[in-house]
Amino acid sequence: MSVLKRHFQFSTDFVSDNKGKQELSLQWQPLQANFLVIGSPHEKRLLLYDRQNQQLKEIPIPSACSHLAWNRDGLLLAFVCPKDQTTPLYMWSPYSQKITGQELDSWSSGKVTWLGWNPIADILAVAFNSGNIILLDKASDRRVVVREHHQGPVVDAAWSTDGVLASCSSVKDVSGDDKQAVTSFIFFTSASGEEAMTSRECPYGKARRLRFAVSKFAPIGLRSQNTLSCIISNKTLLLFDLDDDSRSLHYTFKADYGNIVDYFWFGDGYILICFQIGILIWVSSHPDEQGKELAHVNISQNSIVHMAASNDGARFGICSENVVKVFQTELGKMRHTEASLSKDAGLRKLSWTSDGSLVAAIGANGQGFVFLAKIPDIGCAWRDRVAFMVALDTFHVVEIRNSSEVLRTILCEFEPNVVALGPFNFAVAINNLAVYYFAEQPGEVTCMALSDKNVYFGTSSGDLGYFSLSGQRFELATQHTSAISSIKVKEPDALIVFTDAADEMCLYCLTTDACLPITNLAGKPMGVFFDWLVGPEQTEDFVSIFGVQTPTNLQFYAYIPHSINGAYVEEVEYNSKFSDKSSVLGISGESMALLSSGVFSVSRISLYPDDGPKEAECDSSSDFNNVTAEKLIRLHRYYEAAAFCRKKGMKDFLKRIGENCVRELNVELAVACFRESGDFDKALLLEQYVVIDHLPRLAGYMALVDGKPELAAQWFLKASDPLAVLGIYSDLMQWEKAIALAESHAADKVSYACQQYAAQLELLADYPSALEYYENALRSLNQPDAGLENQVKRGLARMCFRSGEMSRGIAIVQELKDRSLLEECAAILEDEKHLVEAAKMYRESGNLEKAASVFLRAKDWKAAEDIIEKVDCIPLKLQLGRARETLKDYAGAIKLYEAAGDNDSVVRLLLEALNRIDLAIEVVDRTRSQEGAKMVAAHFMKIKDFASAIRYLLISGRGEEAFLIAQQYNQMEIFSQVVGNDQTLALYEKIATYYSNKREFVKSAQYLIKADQSRKAVELLTKLMQRDTIDAAEEDFLLNTLVAAAVSSKDMALTDKVVQVLLGNDGGEPKDEKYLLDLYLLSGQHREADKIAVLVAEHHLDSGDYKEAHRVLYRTYIKLLESPRGPSDQLFNLFSLVHSHAVSVVMHTLKEHEKVARMLIRICKNISKFPKDASRFLLSAVLECTKCHLNKSAMEFALILMQPQYRAIVTQKYESKILNILRKGGRVVDAEEEATDCPFASHKLPSSQLFCPLCKLRVPFCVLSGMHLVRFDCAFCPGCDMPAIYSQVKSGLSAGLQACPMCSLVWSSQNMQPAAPEKTESFFRKIESSQLADG
Repeated sequence: MSVLKRHFQFSTDFVSDNKGKQELSLQWQPLQANFLVIGSPHEKRLLLYDRQNQQLKEIPIPSACSHLAWNRDGLLLAFVCPKDQTTPLYMWSPYSQKITGQELDSWSSGKVTWLGWNPIADILAVAFNSGNIILLDKASDRRVVVREHHQGPVVDAAWSTDGVLASCSSVKDVSGDDKQAVTSFIFFTSASGEEAMTSRECPYGKARRLRFAVSKFAPIGLRSQNTLSCIISNKTLLLFDLDDDSRSLHYTFKADYGNIVDYFWFGDGYILICFQIGILIWVSSHPDEQGKELAHVNISQNSIVHMAASNDGARFGICSENVVKVFQTELGKMRHTEASLSKDAGLRKLSWTSDGSLVAAIGANGQGFVFLAKIPDIGCAWRDRVAFMVALDTFHVVEIRNSSEVLRTILCEFEPNVVALGPFNFAVAINNLAVYYFAEQPGEVTCMALSDKNVYFGTSSGDLGYFSLSGQRFELATQHTSAISSIKVKEPDALIVFTDAADEMCLYCLTTDACLPITNLAGKPMGVFFDWLVGPEQTEDFVSIFGVQTPTNLQFYAYIPHSINGAYVEEVEYNSKFSDKSSVLGISGESMALLSSGVFSVSRISLYPDDGPKEAECDSSSDFNNVTAEKLIRLHRYYEAAAFCRKKGMKDFLKRIGENCVRELNVELAVACFRESGDFDKALLLEQYVVIDHLPRLAGYMALVDGKPELAAQWFLKASDPLAVLGIYSDLMQWEKAIALAESHAADKVSYACQQYAAQLELLADYPSALEYYENALRSLNQPDAGLENQVKRGLARMCFRSGEMSRGIAIVQELKDRSLLEECAAILEDEKHLVEAAKMYRESGNLEKAASVFLRAKDWKAAEDIIEKVDCIPLKLQLGRARETLKDYAGAIKLYEAAGDNDSVVRLLLEALNRIDLAIEVVDRTRSQEGAKMVAAHFMKIKDFASAIRYLLISGRGEEAFLIAQQYNQMEIFSQVVGNDQTLALYEKIATYYSNKREFVKSAQYLIKADQSRKAVELLTKLMQRDTIDAAEEDFLLNTLVAAAVSSKDMALTDKVVQVLLGNDGGEPKDEKYLLDLYLLSGQHREADKIAVLVAEHHLDSGDYKEAHRVLYRTYIKLLESPRGPSDQLFNLFSLVHSHAVSVVMHTLKEHEKVARMLIRICKNISKFPKDASRFLLSAVLECTKCHLNKSAMEFALILMQPQYRAIVTQKYESKILNILRKGGRVVDAEEEATDCPFASHKLPSSQLFCPLCKLRVPFCVLSGMHLVRFDCAFCPGCDMPAIYSQVKSGLSAGLQACPMCSLVWSSQNMQPAAPEKTESFFRKIESSQLADG
């Protein structure tokens, strides 16, 4: 047994009149365990102690505290203060020092019996003697009242580690005996709490000390803890299986053990139970050990008052009236420590810290004790030296090799939770407080410097440190290699410049721990001075300027803390005009303080621009501006330099400043300078790095921007970003470095780096090395990556073929079955002259053309021919054809030439090899091959068949030669028949001259037109028409030729001349209007053509030639539809009337009497257009309207018919019918006509109406029925391309319709199909746009 070390003792004034039975509340703060809170059921306050025996606070509360509980992280203390029939709940935060209250009595729940926080969420459970439970969620401020689940008061409760709440109540029987009480257990979830998960009943007595545990008694289920345990009637331990309602386990003990004080779970399903008489036993939940006492120990001769265990279960403590004992929970070992107190201690309760280091005990008289149960395992090491805790505030520093000798004992100001040991210092920290201590005794102080907050010193042993004036403690900054002789400090910039015994000078930065040598000194340093006017505190730049005095010179340096090259010191000014008799005391901006022979003076220095460092107002001299900008840049005062250059418009200097800022990591200023200098690409590039605040990473990116990728790689390594370094090596194609880095930092990238290096070696034709690295890449592939594995295997296959390992390469290729790989390997085999193998691999890859080409090179004709038959490759067919021709297989060669489209070779072989002129002629006639025609013509010239020779010379494009032969051999008649329209203008002119000389002026005029000499042709034709002897046929031919000449000329003056001839204004007779119509239509004068067509059609209608009128109108209508303005209303209306006559005839044959009647109504309403057959149309309309019950229309037309000018046609047969119709005139109406949608406005209008009153547009008519078109029911005649209603066409075809009423093309169900929506939309769009353009 060893003595339990007393850490401290405290005494409270929580003393009641009923001293012996006072129950004080005692709890340590969880996690941090910084606070120990004590409450009393008789005092209106709480006491708060820290771990060092300091009473931090006395918290006043409204009334005495009955229950208190810390939340899971120790940020809230909940406590209940009953008062006058109410039960207020309060919460106190140790950090905000505020109390918030909430009345619980509003739910009429009674007295609080238990209080506890959820271990995984900030949910507080409060249990009452009424059986109710309240759940308070602090996160959402939600309150849930659980009612009516318990029939009696809640006596105990517990939370599981996964947030399940178990509670128990006890209901006594009629006798009032606790042993006969029935205990009910209810389980809730912390999320809802409104519905009970399950409930149990225990008829064995009153329960207490509920605990969740992981036991071997119940199988592992969905919950993290599978068992609920409790003490029943102070004698029995009961275990419940949470997943099986029927399973429970009872532990009963000997009667002489007495009552159970408490128990707890530890280890792998073991339970430690303490009895009041001082007996301690171990039992197990393992099935094979149930019912056995594994250990039985008498731990105290006195009655046990309380028992408590640490959170980790490694220790537990028991207390009697004046003894505290702490045991370790190891089966078979009962090592313990013990502390004996005075007899009046009256201990009642224990409480452990969360780490198990401290245990607190308190008595009824208010005395408290805190014992050190274990020393926390806090320590650290530096090289072979270690520091470790020996007390809560004490550490020893020893060397491992000589651990018995303590180098130093360090007494700390507080108990730390983080420590660190360095070469000279020992650091301790807790929360946001850190303190440094010397780890060993420093050497003799040789120099000092005083600042606002610290005294800095150097020692003979090379130590550089400082003494904090406010904290009254020493701190060691760094250790130099030799004694320090002098120091100079600029504390705002955290800089120290010191000189050592060897007259070497260094700059040390306290913030970065960087020690930089100061080089290029002109002599022994005599003094150092900082510029206190210009520095990081005064400007936005981070550069500090300091000067060094040597015997003959004054040198100025700048300290740059951050750059892509790291921190460095740079010489910025050298002044050799300095007297060694003066000592520099300091500088301030452009002024320097000197002391010489006791005389103090101030001198101006040229370090800064002449007009002062704060604002440089310069004149217009460019040299002066350049000098000023150069000085500011040399001093690294970039913000001031940028403002100056911006004001003076010096863009080149702005770009320089931006480049320097990139090197010194000032990204924001660099972006602004590049943008103002016009380098927007670089500004945009740098903007993405503005948000990066990690200096090594930022330095890496800036090194990349500055074009130093290797330096960037070093920074990225410092930033612990090997992937970025790997990317840089990859970009530089330094694959050997990339592989080495990947092997140490990114094993998953090794395979990729090996593959890329192998690909590089492959490009360099180092195939053996490439094969080696491809194999390494395949071996290094340690995680699935289908793409990379495929690339590696592809490379491996290529290298196998390059290295001659064909069988291995073929195996890989067959495994991958990749077409592109097959082609790559085939190309390798082709380069290596393995043509047959290459061709086979090309064939397997599907590249049949290449396979056939290589087979041809290998002279494997059969294999090549088998492939060529399957592909459509002209070069291969030609190549094989030439091979067949070489083998004199002319038939096979001709077949291949024909398939390749080489008709010239086909003709050549037919003529030269097979002498088949007939087949050669057939080929030329079919293909119009000029070279073939040339060969055929030469053949006919040989056999003196000049007519045929002329024909094929023209086909071959040798018109001049054909013309000469035709003249020479008197074959001009044949020549003129076959000359065509594809010859040169010069040839046509020669032919015209030839016929003019022959006095055949009409032919001459025709060839003048082809020779683009229409004016001469018109003049010639006009003269010919003035002859007296000219018949009608000749005149018709001349007029058509004249129109063609005018149209081909595209000359408006010439066209007008021809118009005058046709009108007879040249002194001749007026010609038929059809020639003028042709001229207007063909020359694009659509408005004139429209008018002439109406006149010509009306002329034909007057004579009763409806067919010719229909032809003229149709031709003009179709032509005008193609123009932007379209046909006029007059032409459209006349065309619809004339076509209505044709429709009525067709509909009459189909017995569609209503459609016949509608067409006749349309005609009769315009009966003046049909003067010759007006009576016949009126009579037919009356008869057809009568058949269709269109009685009103029949009466109207009957009245017209009975007028004298029309009545002659009415025979006696029809007179009585007509008179009968007239007698009923007052009582007749027309049957309503079917209405269909307008294709433009979706407005319904009568089917026979061709004008929409809503959209004011003409509606095109159906070529079959004459009704207006419906947008989504169209078909187009393949002959005239006129639209029809498809449903009408389909009905007409089934009724015997034969042909199109417009063009007489035979219709069938095959050639008349519904029109494509695109064509329909295009047609209606054209109709609509032409009418809108026409106004």
